[in-house]
Amino acid sequence: MDIDALDRMLVQKMKSGDSKTYIRSIAHWLKKIKQEGGEYSTVDEKETRTLENIASLGLLHIEEIRNVKIAFLTPEAESLMKDFFRKGYYMQAQDFSALKGNENASG
Repeated sequence: MDIDALDRMLVQKMKSGDSKTYIRSIAHWLKKIKQEGGEYSTVDEKETRTLENIASLGLLHIEEIRNVKIAFLTPEAESLMKDFFRKGYYMQAQDFSALKGNENASG
């Protein structure tokens, strides 16, 4: 799956609105799960609803053990994450605070 396919899928499921916010949220969650070693555990109801929504897109597999939801990345999620990376969704903002001190020295 790539970002364009995800966008089309979201637009079909949405009643109205912009899919970009949802795509950024999905990118965030997939990265978070990947950083946790490919699985993420939660008992939080809000997180659970979000993860279940992402799972409905085929991007997560969710298991429940003693009221704990555990989300695992699917191969489709791994493929999508590569596209997120290629298109800059995971770029970190540069820290310009170090340059701020240099501006004052030259002026």
